[in-house]
Amino acid sequence: MSWFAESPWPGLTLGLLLAVVMIAGFLRTGRRWLLALSIVFLLLGAALVWLEARIVTDREQITTTIHDLARALVQGEDQRILDAIHRLAPEIRDRAQSELHLYDFTRVDIKHNLRVEVSPDHQPPRAEAKFNVVVELKQYPSPIPRFVTLEFFKEPDGIWRIHDYSHAPPQQGFMHTPAP
Repeated sequence: MSWFAESPWPGLTLGLLLAVVMIAGFLRTGRRWLLALSIVFLLLGAALVWLEARIVTDREQITTTIHDLARALVQGEDQRILDAIHRLAPEIRDRAQSELHLYDFTRVDIKHNLRVEVSPDHQPPRAEAKFNVVVELKQYPSPIPRFVTLEFFKEPDGIWRIHDYSHAPPQQGFMHTPAP
């Protein structure tokens, strides 16, 4: 069901498709109730798109968090990054704190191969995000591509926080990108 809650296309397609079928039926038969039904299906499609926009899935929450953290890196908001680390991972917080002081990010570009896999049955609920990223640093003139893996745990308050992270050469991302 997450496919419905993560994209407006199912609701939009369903509403438009059924409305077109009803309009075609109206044009063929002249029965007004088919025209009225097409309007109902258009309204249903609009309602489904509205509902989809209001539902925020775990995957969408994590994706938003990743993009927010990328902005925080560029803006130099180290505390915001540290606040995103799970309370059960103090060693990760220490590692991040020591690494953050080494770099001055000017750009963080998350690539389109971002994949988030959620395991809600794990205790606590767990998710893993994998993606390629290109960063630019003040200290280094060339863009630096990396492949990043983030492990998230869901806090009791419903917020996903980083439990572990790693980065590797960008070629790793080619192995994790599903074929089209």
